Amino acid sequence: MEYKITKKDVKEYMDFVMKKDSLSKLVFDRLSKL
Repeated sequence: MEYKITKKDVKEYMDFVMKKDSLSKLVFDRLSKL
């Protein structure tokens, strides 16, 4: 099965990673302030 990565896929993946990363950063910040 061949899978072609389009620019849209890349953008969606980047958005997902950024959201995930900012979320984990937020959690880390909160934990470090405790």
